[in-house]
Amino acid sequence: PATLARGASMAAPAAAPTATAAATPLPYSVVTRRDIEQSEARRRQEQVERTRRTEQESQRSQQEDAERRRRGAEQEAELQRRRQVEETAERRARAVEEERRRQEHWANERRRRAAEAEEAERQRRLQQQADEEAQRKEREAAAAAAAAREEQRRREEVEMAEKHAAEAKRRAAREAEELRREKEDAEARQREAEKAAQPEERGMGDVAQALVALRKRYRESDPDGLLTCLQTLRAYINNLARNPAEPKFQRINCENNAFRTRIAPFDGAVAVLESCGFENDGEAALAVGADFVKTKGPRLWDALAKVDVMIDHVKGG
Repeated sequence: PATLARGASMAAPAAAPTATAAATPLPYSVVTRRDIEQSEARRRQEQVERTRRTEQESQRSQQEDAERRRRGAEQEAELQRRRQVEETAERRARAVEEERRRQEHWANERRRRAAEAEEAERQRRLQQQADEEAQRKEREAAAAAAAAREEQRRREEVEMAEKHAAEAKRRAAREAEELRREKEDAEARQREAEKAAQPEERGMGDVAQALVALRKRYRESDPDGLLTCLQTLRAYINNLARNPAEPKFQRINCENNAFRTRIAPFDGAVAVLESCGFENDGEAALAVGADFVKTKGPRLWDALAKVDVMIDHVKGG
């Protein structure tokens, strides 16, 4: 614009003479040359001015185009940047959403697994409680059955003990009654036998002496064996006294196991039997003859009573 103003100021004086010349005609030769020169100068100047303006306009246009292109590029870059920002934000949002969904999925999965584990644990506890209850009931049933069996066993034991006690009492009563009868019979026979001869008195005295000697010898060393021996002697004498005519009671087999274990080991035991009338028959046996049974058989009751007294002494210590 400054260049154009200067051109306009320079062109104005040149135009003024032309207008004046047009108003005041000059000579042909002078006007023509000057006008031609001026016109030529003006044309050249105008041509330059037009060219300059054209160039300026072209430059402005180019500048405007460049500015438009720059602005368009900037706008395009801004749009691209915005699109990238939006895409980045969208990707981030999608990533955040995917992460949220993934976290929510895993949270749901963990809750589901926790719920399943809790349910499994609850079922296990219920099953354990049911098993424990069943085991408790089984133990209670077993304990009740055992208690019932124990109670039955105790009742049976009590009944058996009572039965044995009653049987023992009855047996003791029978034995006491038999002993009483035997003693009475022995006393009666002793009274009847007091009329017998002196040798008989001496024989019965030998029974007492043999029993006393036997007791003295084994009372301290073997009281249990002594008691068994006396009881066996009593059985031999009692059998013969009760059944004097029975041949099997008139003879004692010395090879018998009871004789060898209960009589033979005790010195003096055979002497008691001999004082009651048993004699060695030479066949490993002790026996009494028929004459003894007829004459001295009643005296066996007296010997039996002495053996009973000796047994009571041994039992009493």
